[in-house]
Amino acid sequence: MAKQTRTVQAAQHGKMVKHEETFDDNLLPSYQELEKLNQIDSSLIEFVKETTRKEQDFRHKAHLESINAFNNQDKRAFRINITGMILAFLVFVLGMLFSYAILTAGFSTIGTIFAGGTILAACITFINAGQKKVQK
Repeated sequence: MAKQTRTVQAAQHGKMVKHEETFDDNLLPSYQELEKLNQIDSSLIEFVKETTRKEQDFRHKAHLESINAFNNQDKRAFRINITGMILAFLVFVLGMLFSYAILTAGFSTIGTIFAGGTILAACITFINAGQKKVQK
């Protein structure tokens, strides 16, 4: 592999921040450098090989940890969405039960208005939630 450049941009408090870094992705030194190391001490080649193995294992582990962190964040967002939908459904059901209790108590106008308001609030909530997903 060769030299790579990574650029990260972020907006914070109305200011744009740009961070750029360049790094060499080669795990092994060049052939010429390996020859020079071998001339100095032949055991240095084994040291370089072992260090390269450790570095590669570390990179793989770091990559897997970043993937796991993303998956955990995705699972957490899914749980929050499911919890929100369940709570919204419970509020809707409780609103309908309360309007039923009002209707059976003899207040037909207030019970009808409350039931209509509950249905309207549920519809508006789900429509707004759908529009927020589309805008993202």
